[in-house]
Amino acid sequence: MPELPDVEGFRRTFQRYAGGNLVTGVWSDRDELRNTNPTRLDRELRGHVFGAPRRHGKWLVCTTEGPVLVLHFGMTGELVWTTARKGHRHDRMILQFRDGNLHLRDMRKFGGVWLLRDERGLERATGPLGPDAWRVKRDAFLARLAGRRGGAKAVLMDQAVIAGLGNLTVDATLWRARIHPRRGMGTLSSREQAVLFDAMKAVLRDSLPLGRVPLRGDLLTTLRQEGARCPRCHRKLQHGTIAGRTTWFCAHCQH
Repeated sequence: MPELPDVEGFRRTFQRYAGGNLVTGVWSDRDELRNTNPTRLDRELRGHVFGAPRRHGKWLVCTTEGPVLVLHFGMTGELVWTTARKGHRHDRMILQFRDGNLHLRDMRKFGGVWLLRDERGLERATGPLGPDAWRVKRDAFLARLAGRRGGAKAVLMDQAVIAGLGNLTVDATLWRARIHPRRGMGTLSSREQAVLFDAMKAVLRDSLPLGRVPLRGDLLTTLRQEGARCPRCHRKLQHGTIAGRTTWFCAHCQH
């Protein structure tokens, strides 16, 4: 599932190819997309120029001088630029420009497309979101954790608390911080919460330059391989369902 680093990569793709570019049409072979339809997208976006897109958590907000396009990538969504006229069987929407096409490709179809008249309707599309995990400052992060009683993983996965973290980034953050994913957030000391903040920033700092969650050979994925061992203590990693997601952790290092 695309997480903050992936969506940052999509933001760069959108900026490179669509930013400052004139929309000549919108195509889809589907009568309905999640939350809108191709006919409306084509009618209202054609002739408009996209500005610089911005990312908040896992959401991509693409403004024009008029309507606002909002994208969420679900479990398998991605953006692909091509100059080819023929689409891919998993394309859900294609933004057409004079010099090529930007494809929203989503095999599982769980991504969503919203078209807003302006940014005042943004929260209706996204729901309440906490501060972006990459941009949040330490004091604001600690304030968001205050009074939270859920398990550490569940709290960090809650987009209304901190926006952008997903299964991979949370597992890596908790491993770096030596905190068990079931540990009650309310039991963490001020020092442990500060360590958690630093661990989150380190995980994102390592993956953001790549514009994606690494596919292999990185902490985020090494921690989630069957039979993998902890890079610190070399004991076999454990896994189980925590906060509704398959979770990997070191039972020795993460108390």
